[in-house]
Amino acid sequence: IVTARFDSRWPSEVGFREMAVHRLPFPQRFGWGTMRYMIALSRWLRCNQPDFDLVYVSHLSLEAHATMGALQGSGLPVVLRAEPDEPLDSASSHRRRRLARRVMRRCQLAAAVVTSSHATKERLLEAGFPADRVQLIPAGVELTAPRTQNGQLAARAALAGVNEDLRVGLNMPVVTFIGPLQPLYELTHLVSAWHRVSQQHPHARLWLIGDGAQRERLYRSIRDTDLFGRVLMPGTFDDLEDVLRASDLLIVPSAAVD
Repeated sequence: IVTARFDSRWPSEVGFREMAVHRLPFPQRFGWGTMRYMIALSRWLRCNQPDFDLVYVSHLSLEAHATMGALQGSGLPVVLRAEPDEPLDSASSHRRRRLARRVMRRCQLAAAVVTSSHATKERLLEAGFPADRVQLIPAGVELTAPRTQNGQLAARAALAGVNEDLRVGLNMPVVTFIGPLQPLYELTHLVSAWHRVSQQHPHARLWLIGDGAQRERLYRSIRDTDLFGRVLMPGTFDDLEDVLRASDLLIVPSAAVD
């Protein structure tokens, strides 16, 4: 995994499970700093390309543009992942529009572009991406064993052992969101709607699993609607299997994700 080191105090090399994570310096100045990061990324890819069979890049961004340029002619396939909030044509100034068009033209040369959203796939095709290289891969997690009542009870007990706030009984429905706490997901509307759910089903619980920029706003919304204990934000989990087994419903509250 290759990513940016936005804070000089962060280590350059870390391990995540069995994966090595390489952080390349990203100076705080986002103009010149961005350029320096892209140069460092290009150099790193050219230096390490013999170690890889494929490069997978998140977002149709400057990182994708730099990756495509660094590996051009190497024969190494580059696969890009387009997210539902991908700004395919949202640059405002003329200069930024030119840069965005250049990025998109290079991205269209990727071996494949994958997305989890039907709407995003249609936007990619409208933007000129080759139809035979745009692949829809639905989001989802395959559980290792069928769901059972005993399995759900065991998962709930395991989570309660980690965080007492997550203790729920067998007959307490649990609805779960998993993802970044960002505006892309209509989480404030979800919390507002949960107030009505809670009035009809006071034992039901809503778990917001993740972290992000909207955490404080969601906290205030939970407080203002008197949903403490009924809507929980326990943070992130390295392993989501128990969370999924403990839940009755997984929800994705977004107009951009289908």
